[in-house]
Amino acid sequence: MSQAASSPRYAVGIDLGTSHTVVASAPLVPDGLPQLSLLPIAQRLSAAEVQAQVLLPSVCYLGAADELGQAWLQPWPPLGATPEAPATLGMWARTLGASQPQRLVASSKSWLSHPGVDRTAAILPWGAPAEVPKISPLAASAATLAHVRAAWDATHPDAPLAQQQLVLTVPASFDEGARALTLQAATLAGLPRLQLLEEPKAAFHDWLVLQGEQLAQQLHGSRLVLVVDVGGGTTDVTLVRVDAPQMLEAQQLLQQVLGELALPDDVSVFGPVPMLMARLNGRERAQVFVQSPSRQSLHKAGRLFQAALSAILPHQSAWRYALDMDVQDA
Repeated sequence: MSQAASSPRYAVGIDLGTSHTVVASAPLVPDGLPQLSLLPIAQRLSAAEVQAQVLLPSVCYLGAADELGQAWLQPWPPLGATPEAPATLGMWARTLGASQPQRLVASSKSWLSHPGVDRTAAILPWGAPAEVPKISPLAASAATLAHVRAAWDATHPDAPLAQQQLVLTVPASFDEGARALTLQAATLAGLPRLQLLEEPKAAFHDWLVLQGEQLAQQLHGSRLVLVVDVGGGTTDVTLVRVDAPQMLEAQQLLQQVLGELALPDDVSVFGPVPMLMARLNGRERAQVFVQSPSRQSLHKAGRLFQAALSAILPHQSAWRYALDMDVQDA
């Protein structure tokens, strides 16, 4: 496959929630604000009906042999399910689990962060009788992500999910072990290349973008922003330190540079936006993302940025800039 053929066309965010899983995406366009859309995720509503809905309940029902007939095979077989141990995810799983809770795997995300158990062992459903098949919190999370991947690929056959720019949100309370297991679950689901982003940071970045030109006014006089994320299994409270005028100046400078550049046609630019660690050593930091399927065009864009920044910044000694280039070959 050529490098151009595998270049990402969408930025995709996956919220692997304790109660529900949601997927949002936006096309990677060079100009303007891209249109955000939610992915309708195909799932069984009953033994007789499959329907796409934007909310996928993050549950898995582990059926007995022959209990689910052939219905468990559509819209696609869950990861790890077999005719001897069929399973289903989503709405139908939740309905079945209401009558037989001993067969329902729920809150696997919370179990994934539970340090008191072996999260790779087949322990769920917790406390289920011996005749009920069991899976690990890791396998349950991987099954949900594999279902998401199949739903995306079915509606985007020319842009497989594994080739897009992927971000998976996790609670700020996740320790390194839970984060590593989340990445392992994504790999098992066929999504080995993605970035983890803490949920409060994702919410704050979204809020920053939505403010637009009103950002300085909204943050006027503020030094801290409190982000409260009340989820189905965790509640995260995060303080974000801000200094609006300086950040606004950094973003305006980058916007000025972008306005003066004549970039190659195959170069896409996103931003400027605050960096994830927006304040470091007393400095406010903003960034732009530059992408191209052509290494030559990417290097040219880097040279143009460097020349434009060098021309502007010598007279402003307090400013600093850096260019980081990550070239990935298909």
